[in-house]
Amino acid sequence: MLTPATTPAFTSVGTFVLIPGGKFRMGSPTTEANHEDDERQHEVSLNPFEMGETVVTQEVNGTQIPLCPDYPVENVSWNDAMTFIAEVNHQLAGHGYTYFLPTEAQTEYAFRGRTTTAYVSGEDNTELGKYVIYSANSREQTQPVKLVFPNAFGIYRGGVWEWTRDWYNDKYKGSTGLDPRGPASGEFCVYRGGSCVSTPPSSAGQPIATAATPTTSITTWASA
Repeated sequence: MLTPATTPAFTSVGTFVLIPGGKFRMGSPTTEANHEDDERQHEVSLNPFEMGETVVTQEVNGTQIPLCPDYPVENVSWNDAMTFIAEVNHQLAGHGYTYFLPTEAQTEYAFRGRTTTAYVSGEDNTELGKYVIYSANSREQTQPVKLVFPNAFGIYRGGVWEWTRDWYNDKYKGSTGLDPRGPASGEFCVYRGGSCVSTPPSSAGQPIATAATPTTSITTWASA
């Protein structure tokens, strides 16, 4: 949580990469192992957008003590994330950018990096540790954000769950068409990806949908 006493002065929020627009099949096929009912596949179109190449680091956020600069910020709620982004936009007003949490569709598209397989590394998890920080290569602790290779879009998977802008709906309501935003309101907010304690295929391969209330703190931080 940012407070007047702990709010850092932002001069940068890290490196962003351009994610090209395109179409993709969001969700997972019913034939895929561990497919869940709320992962119904549907076509989504997205305009180009920019996304942080890593999750927000402690160097950028500057509020976790002791500070581990290249480690991800963790244990924050959706409300904390929104407060952080509002402060960044306030301090960096006039720089030509508006920062926001990515939508659930943007997150899955960016994380997949054009892949259509069960894992970002292929149909099995043999090579997963090259691209994703999860239980097999993390000692079940958070790790530096660039410990693994980036995907085809230049996105590093940082070993923490990542909040999205969307409210959760088990039928993907409002999540079709061009640049979908999900439901207008709800009880739970969506977070995606996996964490340093995740074991495939539950979450580490491709970013499944998980949800929590806006006040719940989880081991996560989302790319702004």
